[in-house]
Amino acid sequence: MEHLVYYDIAAAFVLLTALVAYHLRKYSDNFQSRVYRVMLYALLVVSTSDFLLFWKEITFGKTGTTVLLYICILGQVVAAAAYLLYILCLTGRVERFIRKEKGWLFVPAWIVIALLVVQLFIPYLFKVGTDGSYQRQNGIMLFYLCMIYFYLMGKCFWFVSENGSALKYYSLRLYLQL
Repeated sequence: MEHLVYYDIAAAFVLLTALVAYHLRKYSDNFQSRVYRVMLYALLVVSTSDFLLFWKEITFGKTGTTVLLYICILGQVVAAAAYLLYILCLTGRVERFIRKEKGWLFVPAWIVIALLVVQLFIPYLFKVGTDGSYQRQNGIMLFYLCMIYFYLMGKCFWFVSENGSALKYYSLRLYLQL
């Protein structure tokens, strides 16, 4: 499957537009807006590092590609965890989960960080060649499962929110698409 860098460029411009709009408006500096800002910046880092990885005119060598892959994976973990935290803020459940659950929802983020530490010694997630090319290894599936976890947990919390507005919104959206 061929990677199209135009998607990364478009994602970076959309995120830059969202960041400019975010900073131009007067937002209260509460926890929810900070989480949103972290999510936007993490996604910008991911799209930029992904663009640099697949740009044909630049080669970074083994060390540069490894650093870019680490940045990309860490950015994805931060963005996914911030997404779940933002959904918890929107549904009004963030205090309860920070106080009672004590971060158990974010164990997959620690798993991915542990995988990155293991990656320092064993090529478990990816293997980088001397020319800067890389191959995904079998461990990348565990990374993908952790990212899917954050997405699904966010959707679950969104759908079971107390006011039920998410169900009304998505049922109306589904009706309009039919």
